[in-house]
Parts: sequence; C-alpha cells; structure tokens
Amino acid sequence: NAGTGQAPVLALASRFHIVNASMQLDLGHFDPLHLRVTADYAKNIGFDQGEIRERTGLNVTPKTSAYQTMFTVGNPDVWGRGNTSVFLGYRYVEPDAVVDAFTQANVLLGGTNAKGYMIGFNYGLDTNVWLRWRWLSANAIVGPPLAIDVLQGDLTLRF
Repeated sequence: NAGTGQAPVLALASRFHIVNASMQLDLGHFDPLHLRVTADYAKNIGFDQGEIRERTGLNVTPKTSAYQTMFTVGNPDVWGRGNTSVFLGYRYVEPDAVVDAFTQANVLLGGTNAKGYMIGFNYGLDTNVWLRWRWLSANAIVGPPLAIDVLQGDLTLRF
C-alpha cells in the first residue's frame, strides 16, 4: 500500500503458531427446533515483534486475535422437505491472527483484517436437496477503508 499515506501492510511477516478454542451449545428443548450457539477464538502466539523488526525494519503492532460467533435457530438437519433454519453471526479476524490463505473466501473476498456479520437461512427442498441464502458484510479493521458486501445463494445436492 505504498503511496497511500497509511502504515505499510506486510504479508506473512509473522510466524504462525495458532492456539484455537471452539465451543458449541445446542439447546433442543423445543424439538424439532434447536437453538445453536457456536463460538471460536484463535490467537497467534508465534508473532514476534522483534523478529519482524529485524526482517522489515518496521515496528509492527501485534494484531493477532480472531473470533467468530454464530446463532442458529431451526431444524438442526435441513436435509428434508420443509426443514428450515436461520442464522446470524459475527466475525473479527486481525491481520496476523491466522494464515490468510485458510480464511473464508466470501468475507471481504478472502484474507484476514476483516470484521463483519453474516445473516441467512437454509431451506430443505427435498430429502437430498437444500438451499442457502446468506448476506455477508465486512469492513477492513486497519489500513485504507474497505467494505464489501456479498449476497450468496447455494443449492446443495446429496447423492
């Protein structure tokens, strides 16, 4: 991002040693409807500010945390005619939290340095066919302003 007046953005300047914790709570008290809450947190403990300064000559501030939460209400299994679920989630991935090649390609068109939400629904069209619509909205956390919204539809078949 030379010439933008912003601090330099470096790709893969850090080592990556990720500590990750995930949890899921599935409340089925209203069977067949379920309330499912998932959370995921990742921290890059391999980030070494001194090592990066030696390599680049820059004093890079650590931005090494990532998390995602998701709330889903509906049928836990959408493989069936009329089975539905809706979901709402939020994700926050700092630039050096994880290797950007392994992030979700639909959020800010891939990579790290993204925060935003997703909302959508799933609908079972038949025993082996289901449809998903979702809206993903994301903004860059640091650097030049960047915001990307994606509306996506998926038709999934099982055979």
